Amino acid sequence: MRRVVLLFCLAVSLPAQSGPVNLDFREIAIEGKPPRWSWTGDPSYSLAILEDCRTPDSRCVMFHSQSDRVPRGRGMFLQSFDASAFRGMQVRYRAWLRVEAAASHAQLFLRVDRPSGTGFSGYSPSERTESSDWTMNEVVGKIDPDAVRITIGMILTGMGAAVIADPEFETVEP
Repeated sequence: MRRVVLLFCLAVSLPAQSGPVNLDFREIAIEGKPPRWSWTGDPSYSLAILEDCRTPDSRCVMFHSQSDRVPRGRGMFLQSFDASAFRGMQVRYRAWLRVEAAASHAQLFLRVDRPSGTGFSGYSPSERTESSDWTMNEVVGKIDPDAVRITIGMILTGMGAAVIADPEFETVEP
């Protein structure tokens, strides 16, 4: 029982993540995945850290389907953080994307969670990335005044792989 109480106290005392972290994918967890990032979707989706991506000494993440069959739905590579510091502000989330198979396409997304449900939600661009060339994508939106969480990430639809490099999250003038 003491251990449960101690763990609860530690969890409550930890500061909430107040913005995105590890956007350069320099931190790597023991299992070789970037901390603070996660993924959801069909169990066939997986990810790998790649070196020397767009520029020398850079890192990027390849998010891919390891199945011979078309995955059900889509996979998302994402990170969530506390929205308090960004309430009422205009923000921009952008990154470089490319896909590794003609049957795939990728998009960035930014979603705001409010106490009453979803607030601002946006995808980039309206034309999804389907090219094997690096393409800059971005989502710009205003964070709701009562925002609780912000989630940023990349969506992969179809078989194959998408690669994300150099993500940025910043406030911008409206």
